[in-house]
Amino acid sequence: LQSAFGWRLGKITHAGKRSAYPLALTRAARAITHRTVLVGNAAQTLHPIAGQGFNLGMRDVMSLAETLTQAHERGEDIGDYGILCRYQ
Repeated sequence: LQSAFGWRLGKITHAGKRSAYPLALTRAARAITHRTVLVGNAAQTLHPIAGQGFNLGMRDVMSLAETLTQAHERGEDIGDYGILCRYQ
């Protein structure tokens, strides 16, 4: 490796045995229940590559906020199960 990459990152040393971990998506059985919504890693977990879990969590929050804002503007109960199901 040292001859291929040179010294720009310093000396490359042997760190130890390599390991592999399977990439998996895990989802909650139910993301919505009575007046409760799971978002981000509470709703689904991903392998932490490139902050994808954070990005999806932010997307979830934005989507839920839009759904709740629309319901609130129509005078609807934002905790109603039917309203929360619109988020999914």
